[in-house]
Amino acid sequence: MTKRFREQAEIYKRFCDCESVDLSQNALTEMFDYESKGIGNCNVDDRFNEYLLTGRIQNGYAIGKKMVNITINMWFDYIKDHGHYDFIKELYEEFPKWFIDSVFKKYLEEKKKFLYQK
Repeated sequence: MTKRFREQAEIYKRFCDCESVDLSQNALTEMFDYESKGIGNCNVDDRFNEYLLTGRIQNGYAIGKKMVNITINMWFDYIKDHGHYDFIKELYEEFPKWFIDSVFKKYLEEKKKFLYQK
């Protein structure tokens, strides 16, 4: 398991503020195998839907990844409505730089390109 994946898994874990989820080493390995090799049944949407429908214990990293995806979409909606600089700055204070860079890199590059075209 790579250092980078362990860092990403910490983000998944942070967003998985749910009860009755599995955040064990086995769940972490299962998520790593699914994301890196396509092995196993850790489909994020399937696990999330199963959790919502049944409440049964699911892989917490898969649930966390789904919550990351939902949250990032909400962040972009917020930026469209309210601007970006202060909000993104706050996110840099709250989350690791590499994570926020990965989320907003393309957006900020396009914004910069647009500003320089004027």
